[in-house]
Amino acid sequence: MRLSSPPPGWAGFRSKQNLKLSDAIHHVLGNPGFRHFFTGLSGRMMTYPLLQSFFDGAVRLFGLTPQAMLKWTAYAWEQTFRDCGKIIYQPRREAVNDGKAEMVLEGFPPALLHTGTFSESLAGTFDMYLQRVSKNGRVDILSIDLEKGRVVYDISWQ
Repeated sequence: MRLSSPPPGWAGFRSKQNLKLSDAIHHVLGNPGFRHFFTGLSGRMMTYPLLQSFFDGAVRLFGLTPQAMLKWTAYAWEQTFRDCGKIIYQPRREAVNDGKAEMVLEGFPPALLHTGTFSESLAGTFDMYLQRVSKNGRVDILSIDLEKGRVVYDISWQ
């Protein structure tokens, strides 16, 4: 059996098998272990052609800083996912060193937030960004509102 990449275009969260697998990995590893796992996985995913082109464009437009990566996320999300809400970048301290921002996921399908797997995977992606730009930092989930499909992340770096 030959496996191939999915066709280019919109991505979605419709694969029940992927969700079940992610939930199982999250259940076995717990929050810290799953986030660490997903940090590595998201780094590998950045080499996929669609995401690599978004990443290369972001670096050319904004530079290789935590702020650039976080700003890029809002754009990349809208270009990649359909009917999955949006991500909003909210700067709190705009400094290359000792910076702080909030990322707000809103309008995400609530049913996909109830296990906590997706919230932790996105936190792992933000951790990967900090690694990519060689910054020490921290990603915290400040709040999760299941009814509104809203997650708020606090991201800080030095």
